[in-house]
Amino acid sequence: MMWPGFWFAVLLAGRGPLVWLDRETPPPEGLADAIELSTSAAAPQPSWGLSRHVLQVPTSHVHGSRDPGLELHRNFYRRHCTRDSSIPLEFDQDHRVPIKTREVNALVEAICLTAVKTGAGMGTTIIL
Repeated sequence: MMWPGFWFAVLLAGRGPLVWLDRETPPPEGLADAIELSTSAAAPQPSWGLSRHVLQVPTSHVHGSRDPGLELHRNFYRRHCTRDSSIPLEFDQDHRVPIKTREVNALVEAICLTAVKTGAGMGTTIIL
């Protein structure tokens, strides 16, 4: 699946399912309609084929090693991203955006490298 206009994606504690947001057309097989989603534990689980769809844009994934949902984030990375175009970053933190200088620098470097690799950084000088 290719989403027009996206050069790459950065997922902070990203997890599935992949969601279809186009109201005009039904979701392709394997994608969830946004109306099916709920964070409630009592909500019925939708029956989509998660392993059928792989992101076709390069991705950077940021996970906290102490995040309660870590296994869900890792599963999304393994099932929906290609190893040759994805950069996993895992930091010793819980469920939050990286704030330590070392972590932020690693994330910025991954984003900049991906931008240059995909051509999104064309005409831009990136200093690391």
